[in-house]
Amino acid sequence: MAWELSSEIELKKKTEELNKRISDLEERIAKGESDKLEADNRYREEKEARNAAEKICKEKSAELERIQGEKSAAEGKANSNEDFYKRSQEYNMSSNLEAADETVKKQVKDLTAEVAKCKECKQLDSLIDKIKALEDTCSSQKEIISKQEEQLATHKKSVVCGERTQVNEQSSRSHFVFTLRICGIHED
Repeated sequence: MAWELSSEIELKKKTEELNKRISDLEERIAKGESDKLEADNRYREEKEARNAAEKICKEKSAELERIQGEKSAAEGKANSNEDFYKRSQEYNMSSNLEAADETVKKQVKDLTAEVAKCKECKQLDSLIDKIKALEDTCSSQKEIISKQEEQLATHKKSVVCGERTQVNEQSSRSHFVFTLRICGIHED
């Protein structure tokens, strides 16, 4: 009996140890499952964040391309306007001084509108410098036009007051032919 009792006590101790080990293993398994679930959740969140960041990156790239396109178009338009300004200045100086002044004002207004449209562009300063240069050119051209108009008026008076030609003796109108040359400097 004593042997049975000691065997029973030993069996109870072993059973308790095994139950304790089983309990510890169940806790470890539960903790492992919990850690695995948490890692899966973090992975899913990181994947969603990465996808969102990639989407934003694509949107910003598309926006950058659009802005670069607008900038390119604005620069092209500014160059075209500058060329048009030069050509129209030459034409208008030979035909109509007032029309040249109006054209220049319109071009400056158009360029100013283009600059307002292109505020997102990174190279806005270069466009502003071009506008300032055009405005400076316009103001210097206005001064030259004004001086030449004065010279023209003075010359017209001297021609009217000067000798009459054979044609003028028979005609009631006076004729005057002149060549007007204007040179301007455009600095970038």
